[in-house]
Amino acid sequence: MSEMWIPLELEDCDANPFIQFRRWFDEAKGEMLERDAISVATSTPDGKPSTRMVLLVTSTITRSVGSPTTNPGKAAN
Repeated sequence: MSEMWIPLELEDCDANPFIQFRRWFDEAKGEMLERDAISVATSTPDGKPSTRMVLLVTSTITRSVGSPTTNPGKAAN
């Protein structure tokens, strides 16, 4: 196990996933050169995975508006 690996404790995480992401993103600033390069993974209904690398342009979303399956096409303000 890597010395840099720290176990994730759910009680240490914010209940709001957007706030938790911002916390991790800010922590990565001093540790990673390309912290805005992220992997996005999805799968088809039959389970075929697809992963791609994307660049995070902004992270100002602070609330959830629903999943793509429940609110297709709906965007956050």
